[in-house]
Amino acid sequence: MKGARWPWWVMAAWVGSLCILLAGLLAAPAGIAGAPSTDYLAFPRLLRLSMNSLLTAAGAALLALALTLLPALALARFLNRRWTRWLLPVAVAPLFVSPEVIAVAGVHLLGPQGWMTRLVAHGVFALTGLQMWDPREPQALPSPIYTMTGVTLCLAWCFLPTAFLTSWAALRSINRSLEETALLESGPLQVLRRITLPLAAPAIMAGVVLVFLMSMLEFGVPESLRNQPVLVTEIYTQLGIHYDAQSAFVVAGLLAVIALLVTRVALGFMRRAFFTDRLMDAPEAHDDERPLMRGTAVKLLAATGVVLLLIPSALLLITLMLRLNGPDGMWGTLVKTWGLTRDEFYFTLEIASQGALAATAAGVFIGAALAKLRNPFSMRALVLVGFFIPGSVVAVALKMLLLWPPQQLPALLDRAMVALDASYVPLIFAYVIRFAPLVALLAEFHLRQVPQDLIDATRLESGGPIAALKGWAGQALLAAAAPGLLITLALITGESGATVLLIPPGKTMLSVRLLTLMHFAPTAQVSALCLLMCIPSLVALPVITLVWEKISSRANLRLSRSAASRS
Repeated sequence: MKGARWPWWVMAAWVGSLCILLAGLLAAPAGIAGAPSTDYLAFPRLLRLSMNSLLTAAGAALLALALTLLPALALARFLNRRWTRWLLPVAVAPLFVSPEVIAVAGVHLLGPQGWMTRLVAHGVFALTGLQMWDPREPQALPSPIYTMTGVTLCLAWCFLPTAFLTSWAALRSINRSLEETALLESGPLQVLRRITLPLAAPAIMAGVVLVFLMSMLEFGVPESLRNQPVLVTEIYTQLGIHYDAQSAFVVAGLLAVIALLVTRVALGFMRRAFFTDRLMDAPEAHDDERPLMRGTAVKLLAATGVVLLLIPSALLLITLMLRLNGPDGMWGTLVKTWGLTRDEFYFTLEIASQGALAATAAGVFIGAALAKLRNPFSMRALVLVGFFIPGSVVAVALKMLLLWPPQQLPALLDRAMVALDASYVPLIFAYVIRFAPLVALLAEFHLRQVPQDLIDATRLESGGPIAALKGWAGQALLAAAAPGLLITLALITGESGATVLLIPPGKTMLSVRLLTLMHFAPTAQVSALCLLMCIPSLVALPVITLVWEKISSRANLRLSRSAASRS
């Protein structure tokens, strides 16, 4: 009985963590003194902030879908596995780069002095004679970067990998035999239109909704561009600048309601995508090395898809390197910036490592609990709620509890609250809430790949969890924990929504430092800092790929050997 109850204790601990956030939000008006600002609580302003958030997120989601569907088709159906092995890390690289870095690259690319803006302006002038700049200010070219269009473009740039991965995974999970049979009588394009895309549509739409939600909750891009206020930046403005806790509470509550509604829509698409016989009963077709479709049109589409796949990462590196034109030269600027930000770099790695370890440990326990449940969809949805809660909302909820009026608390509890507010515990807790769900999904996926007969044989031989942990369970959890640790480390390095509100005074992290320097420091120094922030991501990405592949293959080999020996 005890072995059957422990998953529910783990889920109860997770629900308790979410209840702490809920208590912080619900108790804010009673616990924090001070009258709310009627200007910020007015309905027209909230409506404008909500519309800005919804429009930019919807535009980013649709643009990401349009730019990633063809690359996903190319890797899933037009190219063999050898191409996929090399192109996949390049495709997901922007996902592990801080959003502030992508916002800086967007300004350098499409800003008033961006190289793409100047290229377009001079091209239009050479072809048509139309002068797009003011002769009195030849450097001030018209630019969309500080408008809603610019915010939408940068958000789409940030979350292109998310849309690509969901579309690619959906296309690879389709039963290849259906398409192979249809190819005997129809052409590749007709098969794609009539069979492949309709089968993958629910999962693709789930990815679109996921990109919409992540774009609406993103703090770094709109805060970096600053001209277009949205809900998530308004929370920081009220709490971090105006110290208006009640206005921040109202905006955070509105954003949380919208996020939960959109999460419900995303879960509906996920249920249709992953709990239908059409996709779940498909054979392991992704092990086939051969491309499914061939022909001249297919080769042209594959080449176009590969180019679209490489453009985001290439533009990011090229744009940042072109701006390293300071008086000290490229390497001199990098060395000088490293000397100025070395302490912040080491401190960021220290805090990010602690947060990644805590999130990975929590995620492994939650994933193991989900794998033990017979019908885990509702519990899985509850776990995903943590990932979909904005970092700024988590920070507001924790701040409401930490700033509780001392006269309403016992003396000992008040001293504990003061000590917590001055420590990094709330920040680590926020990282666990945000990123433990990702590790939990990885752990559950690997545990569910273990054959049931191996589980039954281990249970009959030993009957205890220690033997399972040394055998099949340990191999599956290691295959999830190693890449999960590196993924959360890269994501925490660029997280700014919770960091900017919860980090104690004193030392700061690179994402907060970049927000400070972006509008005041020289362009070359900002670009050098962005490249330094890309180092953990660029190092972690190939390591994630190698570690995941090695550990997964080794775990599968040991599991197959164990199953063969027991049979």
